[in-house]
Amino acid sequence: MFLRSFGELDILHEEQLINDKLDGYEILVLFDVKLLPEEVAQRIVSFVRNGGTVVADCVPALGKYKKPLDVMEKLFGVSGAETGRIIRSDHWIPCKPPNKARWHFRPNDVHKEPNYATDTLKGSVLGQNLNLTLVSPRACEVATGENLLKTVSGQPGVVYKKTGKGQTFLLGFCLQDTYFKTWQDGDESARGQLRNLLRAITKEAGVRPHVYSSNPDIEASVRANGRGGFLFVINHESKDSETIVRLSDLGFTIKKIVDLADDRAVLFKRRKGHVEFNVNTAIGETRLLRLTK
Repeated sequence: MFLRSFGELDILHEEQLINDKLDGYEILVLFDVKLLPEEVAQRIVSFVRNGGTVVADCVPALGKYKKPLDVMEKLFGVSGAETGRIIRSDHWIPCKPPNKARWHFRPNDVHKEPNYATDTLKGSVLGQNLNLTLVSPRACEVATGENLLKTVSGQPGVVYKKTGKGQTFLLGFCLQDTYFKTWQDGDESARGQLRNLLRAITKEAGVRPHVYSSNPDIEASVRANGRGGFLFVINHESKDSETIVRLSDLGFTIKKIVDLADDRAVLFKRRKGHVEFNVNTAIGETRLLRLTK
């Protein structure tokens, strides 16, 4: 969900968080993380104080050996944060129309979808108008944080807190369960709202991706150093072959982009510090472009 909303990102193990600089990263995303060693939690706190941003939908409240941990609740400015979610042991195959979608590899002892709680996030936050059904809402008490938008039931929907030079954003619901529901219902509008909310959060934090694809079903990935780079554009399953790719902060000024399939130059524009161009990639196709300075 976050990759589709923001752009390319890296997955880190907690053991890679060896200091409070987080190896130069500007933003850390924590989804469904319930447990963190206290020393890692303290590094994250220092990371935020020094200017980093943390986005989460779950507050890690347990440390080593599942002992209570209040470090992250203080960082997000909340208390008593819930961490519930739906536990599934199966594989969902989305289809069009939605009523043709089905489960695969579902255990024999599972006969129906488990019961789950819902709520509604309706209103405007960070410039985004929302009307979303939330699945697995996660209630909490807002202490030192700021409740940017409440759910219809009155629970925190998006909580913001400034700490030192940095900030945190806490979603009051399980993003995975809510996102999955949009696929079950075939609700592209709700899915777009979720993407827009995450993009608005990163924009508010002043963090932009090195590479971004406007079509969430077409992946854009870049590998670059100070001398040049390569861009991979991959259409996994989108019937819409068009996407706008944006490249930013690669460590060099792009002078030329060449499609290696035919050695033709790709036309691009410079807009507010980034390079932007259209790419047509058929379903199942991969385009490889060379970036030179």
